[in-house]
Amino acid sequence: MLELSIYYLVFTAVFAALLVGERAVRRKLGDVLLVNRGNYSRSLQNVENMAATHEDISFKVERVFTEMSLIVGISEIQLLLFDPAYELKAAEESGLVERHSPDSDLVKYFSREKGIIFRYSLIRRSPLEERIIRFMRKRSAILASPVYTEDRIIGALLLGEKQSGELFNGIDIGYIETVSLQIKQMLENDRLLKNYITRRRFEMELDIASYIQTRLFPKSAPESSRLAISFYNRPYLKVTGDYFDFIEIDKKTTAIVIGDISGHGLAAAMILSMTSSIIHSLLREKMPVEQVIEEVNYFLNNRYRGTELITLFAGIYNNATRELSYINAGHCPPAVFR
Repeated sequence: MLELSIYYLVFTAVFAALLVGERAVRRKLGDVLLVNRGNYSRSLQNVENMAATHEDISFKVERVFTEMSLIVGISEIQLLLFDPAYELKAAEESGLVERHSPDSDLVKYFSREKGIIFRYSLIRRSPLEERIIRFMRKRSAILASPVYTEDRIIGALLLGEKQSGELFNGIDIGYIETVSLQIKQMLENDRLLKNYITRRRFEMELDIASYIQTRLFPKSAPESSRLAISFYNRPYLKVTGDYFDFIEIDKKTTAIVIGDISGHGLAAAMILSMTSSIIHSLLREKMPVEQVIEEVNYFLNNRYRGTELITLFAGIYNNATRELSYINAGHCPPAVFR
């Protein structure tokens, strides 16, 4: 009985010690996990703040990678881009970003498997997985996290091993997936901002071109032409490829010019401006209308090599003889009502 009692006492003491040790280990693990969760939460807040700044996208990506390296303890991080709509020139030059075709192996794999890829979990059961393993090994990548936007993959984060040699745990994976979402948002915000700036700049250029172009068109018909001229013009865009002009050559003769340049926008407006300048200068020198048209045709063929087309009607009215000498170069046929 004494020996049995001693066994029970020893067993109870050992069991109690194990319980106390288990609670201590759980408490310690809980404290570590709590600290890690707190660090990850603060890091995600930092990443979110970085994404909201107006700094260059390449600089923001570099800062996010630095933040991830400190928190997760990763030495190698790289962003693969499959969509050409996003511009990160500085990050590409530094090696932080690498561009690949939208038909690359990773895009094909992520179209079937939406989650994170671990290189060691690929079983080499297909040529596609074999190629992905070689691709990741070449870049010392252990993990690949997809970057999606509206169910379309635009990129992927490649991450190397932890410097501590530990495996990635659930908290790490959740953190990496959240950062991938933040990077997607950064890329989208940058693309939308650049599109907005480009559109605003284009609209400003159109406004300037429209202002310049309206000064090319006559405000009224020449008074000495003895002609009653009415006209109306409304551009399809802010600038137009339509051209009309009334040029008083001398007291007896007035030139009437109507034209149409192929296309719309700034290119058509620029050609209109040059054509107007040539016609004005040549007619002021009292050059015959057929020679004026030949000079315009020669200029356009040599400068634009036939890529831009103009139809042109040019007539010179003599108010003394009441005759109109004209050349119609492909424009709508004029109608005469008597």
